[in-house]
Amino acid sequence: MIRQTTTSNLVLVILSGAASMELHVWPSDFGLPSIDPACLQFLACSKMCASPVTVVQSSSPWNSPSGEYPVVFDNSKPDAKPVTDFDKFVEVLRKSGQEVVIDGDLTTTEKAELDAYACLLAEKLFPALMHSIWVDDLNYSTVTQYWYSSKLSFPYSLYYVEKRRKKVLMTMGIFILHMP
Repeated sequence: MIRQTTTSNLVLVILSGAASMELHVWPSDFGLPSIDPACLQFLACSKMCASPVTVVQSSSPWNSPSGEYPVVFDNSKPDAKPVTDFDKFVEVLRKSGQEVVIDGDLTTTEKAELDAYACLLAEKLFPALMHSIWVDDLNYSTVTQYWYSSKLSFPYSLYYVEKRRKKVLMTMGIFILHMP
């Protein structure tokens, strides 16, 4: 139930049964709700399922257990562990009583096609995206490094950006002996 309260020029919308989950993501920029592909995946799922998730745009990835975003904190359960994996996030939504029906209306053949398409994207598109963001020297030095450095605090920005780049390079099987 939504209740709306007006105080002078301020309008407050109060939701009964307020969101007990917080989704921490990288801040929005470039016309996107977040700049990170994984954050966009979590945001899209929570939006499509109309889940009661409070989105927190943050530049403090050290608060996440993995040191990266996205991360979901379930505040309704004191012993709940933070969630950083998408499949676990979907399970948390299902267990919280949400109608998570992302692929519920699909036939077995359509689900197989969806899985094949997801594998194609993960195998071909995702590495190309990571290459353009983290490996390509021009993009990295003019956009990626500048953006992250402007969002993170000084000493951490130097460490985090290089750590994340090296992780992507190792994942893609690119070994650079000397990084400029």
